Amino acid sequence: MINRFKSWDRAVFLRIGYEFDGPWNCYNADFYKQAFQYIKGRIDALGATKVATVW
Repeated sequence: MINRFKSWDRAVFLRIGYEFDGPWNCYNADFYKQAFQYIKGRIDALGATKVATVW
């Protein structure tokens, strides 16, 4: 997915974990933060400079 985004000539805003703080999703806040940081790190490692993560 990130490689596809890199091929586009425009900015992409990627929302990771839609409505993560809603109790209906049952996300663990600490695990979510770790997952978000990991995904963001992988995006950066792939050099996707036009992909912005949205909290």
